[in-house]
Amino acid sequence: MNPARGQWWVYTAVAVALATSGIGAGEAWFAAHDLGNAEAVAKCLVSEGIDLKSAPDVLLAASPLFLGCVENSQRVLALSALTGAVSLLAAAWLLMIVGGLVVRWRVRPADSLPPAATALFARFDRLCDERGLGGRLRPQLIIALPATGFREAFTTALPGGRPRVVMPLNYAYADEAAFDAVVLHELAHVRARDITWASAAWWAGWLSVPSLLLALAPLFFTSWDFWTSLIAWRLYGAAVLLAVLSTMSVLVLRAVLLRRRETIADRYVVEVTGSPDALTAFLKPRPGDAPRRLLATHPSPARRLRDAAHEVSSGYGGFVFAAVVGIISMRLYHALDSVLSGLLGLSVDSRLPDELAAAVTSGLWAALLLPAWTRRAALPTPRWFTAWTGAVIGLTVGYCVKPPGATQITVEFYKLDLIYLVAALMLAVFAVVVLTSGVAARLTQPSDSVLRGRLSAAGGTVAVTAALTSALVAATTAATAYVSFRGDLAALRAHVLSASPGWTYAGPLLVLGLVLLTLRSPHMTGVVVPLAAGLTGGVLGSLVWLLRRTEGQQPDEVTSALTHERWLICAFAGLAAAVAVALAHRAREEECLAARVPLCILHGLLAAVLAGGVQYAVILTRGVGEMSNFFEQTLRLPGWLFVVGAITTLPLLLLPLLLVSQRNPRLGTPFRAGGAIAGTVVLTAALLSGALSAIKISERDVQHTTRLINAIAIPEPPALPASPKNPGRALSQTAATTALDHLPTLLPASALATAAPSREELEADMRTAPPTCGDSVNGYDSAERQLSRTAEARRDFTFTPEWLPLGATLVATVTSYEQEAGDLSAFDDALRPCSSFLQPDNTYDGGYLNCAWASSKPTSGAHQERRLIITSKGTIKGYQLTHVTLSRVVSLQHNQITVGVTFHHGRTPPPPHVIARLDQLTEDALASLLAHL
Repeated sequence: MNPARGQWWVYTAVAVALATSGIGAGEAWFAAHDLGNAEAVAKCLVSEGIDLKSAPDVLLAASPLFLGCVENSQRVLALSALTGAVSLLAAAWLLMIVGGLVVRWRVRPADSLPPAATALFARFDRLCDERGLGGRLRPQLIIALPATGFREAFTTALPGGRPRVVMPLNYAYADEAAFDAVVLHELAHVRARDITWASAAWWAGWLSVPSLLLALAPLFFTSWDFWTSLIAWRLYGAAVLLAVLSTMSVLVLRAVLLRRRETIADRYVVEVTGSPDALTAFLKPRPGDAPRRLLATHPSPARRLRDAAHEVSSGYGGFVFAAVVGIISMRLYHALDSVLSGLLGLSVDSRLPDELAAAVTSGLWAALLLPAWTRRAALPTPRWFTAWTGAVIGLTVGYCVKPPGATQITVEFYKLDLIYLVAALMLAVFAVVVLTSGVAARLTQPSDSVLRGRLSAAGGTVAVTAALTSALVAATTAATAYVSFRGDLAALRAHVLSASPGWTYAGPLLVLGLVLLTLRSPHMTGVVVPLAAGLTGGVLGSLVWLLRRTEGQQPDEVTSALTHERWLICAFAGLAAAVAVALAHRAREEECLAARVPLCILHGLLAAVLAGGVQYAVILTRGVGEMSNFFEQTLRLPGWLFVVGAITTLPLLLLPLLLVSQRNPRLGTPFRAGGAIAGTVVLTAALLSGALSAIKISERDVQHTTRLINAIAIPEPPALPASPKNPGRALSQTAATTALDHLPTLLPASALATAAPSREELEADMRTAPPTCGDSVNGYDSAERQLSRTAEARRDFTFTPEWLPLGATLVATVTSYEQEAGDLSAFDDALRPCSSFLQPDNTYDGGYLNCAWASSKPTSGAHQERRLIITSKGTIKGYQLTHVTLSRVVSLQHNQITVGVTFHHGRTPPPPHVIARLDQLTEDALASLLAHL
């Protein structure tokens, strides 16, 4: 037995724990010292007109401006977090060196030793030679004199240096068997390199609280004002308590691991000496040995003698181990997500940092857990329930609680709805945990070659990594959608059943990993079951699509709902195939249901992909409907739906499958294939009959996915009717009003009709400084009001386009006169003095707005037309506010039509493409009015 076996995970876990504690402290340092300049960020948001309590469509429109305000702050936050991680790792390393040097100074070699002690060195060297210890791993023996105060043997080492085994002088006069047993015990620690990780874990525990308090020092210790301290404790008191809890957890876990390592070292002594009584030479149990303290690193002598006689067989894969690995992995996830979001910039796809962090974290979790669970799976009775429970709790708690010092954004976002996130996470990770135990069970089976064994081990790790990444993204997306849309199941379905971008990579990796896993022992139930289920699902999906799709144009939401329906049928084929494989009689006695889980998932994915390929080929051959690509129609969407189905149904199916798997009769291949076909047909019938409407995406669900986008997006204009023969004729009031009724089709879905200003407001004189502009415009307006008219209609709308959180308005008027209005020369004359002027307004600093009007005449067009740009700028309490109006005026015989879009912005103007789109809106609105006169 090698005492060092599997110890690498401890070093990794300790390093991650230190790094994540440092990241939390770095984020706290960032907040306490205001490195992100919170006041500047707040002023930027105000200057851009952003209110974080606004409606979702307004916040979506403001997102580019919001990112511009916080991006630099987030980058500084990421750098602070990285600095904290590096600093805490460096501090732990330095403290390990200092602590080791202090111990070395205390146990430095004595100048002279009695003759009985000098004989121990040769015996020590012989034991080292027998154990094959050489080079830097070969320890040095130190005899501790009574003056040093050391009464027990121990091993000490500096990081990267040769270890030293310290033996009290009394062993020079003890039995040789006692000396040999003690030395072998310490050599077991040397071989396992227990000293380094034990020291690192010690500092990983103790540094958590001091580092956080140091980061928060400006809040807690630089001001003795009671209220300031109270506010600080309200903000960060929970973080300090969490750090204390984290410290205690790490130290308790360290003590538990060290007690276990003591047992393994004792077992090593028994194995080397071949004598179960070897330990009695130096372990002397006393009657009434009391249980050791919680932080004790050595079990009682009686316990050590009892445990050494038994093989330490359960590995580190039990409840505590699985829970700790889950918590540490999720702490790394939060740390990476925060750092990547800041370094990559918030302008990238917001899901990219999250999915990268999930992928790295899942890989770490798989690499740490799989080796231990593989050893566990080799036991006659692995007792998976406790290991499963620890893994599920660890991952869930680790996700919900970020490292101490970091903003607990998860808890703050969900608040009382946190139960939904917990439920979604536990359901998703439970499926991954069961899959992981199945992969571990599969890896215990013998391999006929070293290459196959290594490929299968790598494949198992890749499969678990891909599965956990997908599960985390799916669970968090589901919970966020459910809470954000206030419990709307339609929104939940629309978000969960739509594959995330990460599945584009995780899906193929999951299939690849499972295929490599089967190379270890390439026994499968054959391809008959997935082939039968896949063909059935593909044919049924194609028929449903062809029979239910109407000829001609149909709404996009109906087409999308029918498309998801046929993808769901493909997923049903995968579920039926997976269950049929799970029910198959085990081919060998050592194969259990756990080992079949990866095969079930692989067969299910293959069936879903095959079904998607069949329906893709059928529909493409028939030439109906728009198809994307083969990957989209097979693994990406049907495969994803199968995975979601497997996650949600596993808790319901696990117990019945465990019971049925114990039966003696074997189900033949025809029976399993027939069962898979029947299962696919039954599930499809239930879907079409409405029995499974709760999991089916409907037309309303599809609308949820585009609601916010449509709320701010200006749609493409609809096709216009043929222009009237005489659009310049005098109009009736009804004709003028009807022409305006078509304008909402040009506006975003969130646009609202508003009341027009009163006549008194419209006819009020315009005041300017100098008064030349106001007098000219007022004179034109007065003369225009004197003209007799047959119709006058106006419509006002407000909407919030992208980049413009302050909103925009569209105003359109149609005025028809009894006499022909003539050209726009009088309009041009009225605006000529208005190129630049001041307009009184006490709302703004200084009581004025700086205004500029610019008029231009299009170079082409069949009608008299002017394009007008009006800009008004002012400041309110130092914050700049700008109003811009893009207007078009057309004079056509008896009729004059005006369309204008006014928008407002703060410090940052919208980009040119936004202004161009608003200008295009005025052109489209003008064309619509002319076409409907």
